[in-house]
Amino acid sequence: MKRKLEKGKTHQFILRGPDTELATLRELPHTAFQQSNTLYAISIPCTDEEIAKLPHFSRSQLVLTMFLGSGAFGEVFEGLAKNILGDSTGETKCAVKTLRKSASDHEKEEFLKEALLMKNFRHEHILSLLGVCLDNDPQFIIMELMEGGDLLSFLRSCRATSTTPA
Repeated sequence: MKRKLEKGKTHQFILRGPDTELATLRELPHTAFQQSNTLYAISIPCTDEEIAKLPHFSRSQLVLTMFLGSGAFGEVFEGLAKNILGDSTGETKCAVKTLRKSASDHEKEEFLKEALLMKNFRHEHILSLLGVCLDNDPQFIIMELMEGGDLLSFLRSCRATSTTPA
């Protein structure tokens, strides 16, 4: 297709087929932002029975030692959990995700869904759920601690620079 833009000058435009990615995006609902996390869209019932199956841990056996950052639901801390791996196992370093006190009912449900989902993971490359503290606010999800920090920071620190090879 040729199109005259200025007197005496022509430009050629190439016609292409429909952009499949764009077409897919156009089929999505027209909302300003997504209200829920798609990862938790699977139907995990947050029934009292399912919540009772979670590994509950006493808050009195847990000490928060260092602030690590903020997460989707609240703050994340490093902590020490006494005998969380079993009787006489001593203190275990752990990560503690908190649910902020001002959380909506929907956020509370999503927080519980995360714990319910995590209790099913058993793989050497996936952090395990160690326990939950749901008796008081803020509620806690207790997980294995990544000693090297979060994955993004680790990958960035391993990135090749102009002075170090990959």
